[in-house]
Amino acid sequence: MGLFYKKYRFQTAWQKEELLERIKAETDTFDRDGTTKSFEGKVLPSGKFVLKSLIDFNARNQFRPDIHFTVTDQNVAVVFQLNPTMKFFIPFLFLFNTGVGLFFYFQLKDPQFLLLIPFILIFMGMMALQFRSKTQKSVQVLERIFECTLSPL
Repeated sequence: MGLFYKKYRFQTAWQKEELLERIKAETDTFDRDGTTKSFEGKVLPSGKFVLKSLIDFNARNQFRPDIHFTVTDQNVAVVFQLNPTMKFFIPFLFLFNTGVGLFFYFQLKDPQFLLLIPFILIFMGMMALQFRSKTQKSVQVLERIFECTLSPL
């Protein structure tokens, strides 16, 4: 799903241990009401871990992207992608909606049911814009945390 997948690389002056500490300082192990942290999850010393954004989200929001981190000295690779539930739900919703629209069109010969197809395309476009917006907000927070330059991949 190319619409729901973004990769970035942050170049910093910090070593791996300092980068991990900076991420930990902005991470809660789970979302608490009223938290001031930006991310939820567990930062692993290996430098490979997955967090979820708490920026404009709550813990029950299924549209939060998974943020995959790979931290090395002076370098952080970040991949934003939908969680597995949503990766299944979006294609299923598209196929189901298209199938229902075509079924009713051919059964009832009523062209208004074909309007379901553009509706689902508009819905998916709105979801892609929301994903892009939420990803961009997380990137801005990460730039602040790492005090660095960003290079999209």
